[in-house]
Amino acid sequence: MAAQSPDARAFLTTSHELAKWMIQLADTKASILMAASAILAGLLSQLSVTACNTPAKFVLTIAAGFALLTAGTCLLTIWPRTQPQSHGSLLYYRAIMRYKNRQDYLARVRGLTAADTDNELAHQVWELAPTQERKYHFLGIAVKIFGLCIALALVGLVLTRAPCS
Repeated sequence: MAAQSPDARAFLTTSHELAKWMIQLADTKASILMAASAILAGLLSQLSVTACNTPAKFVLTIAAGFALLTAGTCLLTIWPRTQPQSHGSLLYYRAIMRYKNRQDYLARVRGLTAADTDNELAHQVWELAPTQERKYHFLGIAVKIFGLCIALALVGLVLTRAPCS
């Protein structure tokens, strides 16, 4: 068996921190986009009601729908959480809660070997990866829908300048 690289722990620690940061970043981006799209949906709905020509009303209503769809997709971005196969990792709160008190948990942690610690970190990073993938998948869709919403909103705004029929 090959000896473990002394940099494995540093790599695993960095990977774990990066995975948590990427998940937090996706949630932050989705939260901002959700708020912006919800506000835009309200503004576009109000504008579509006050528009005097039918094409403008139609386009602005569709744009408002896409803004609401963006907000919904952002909720799908925020929703996924890590769902481990088993709650065995000592880094996962449900596994930690199995201990009666913090001294029992600390005793278990102090009893870990270097290989056990590396395994815990690797296990947690591996469990975070699918959550990251789902979050960025839905965030990408939300951004595309929002782009379409903005394009339709611009067309609707131009149409509001057309003479009333």
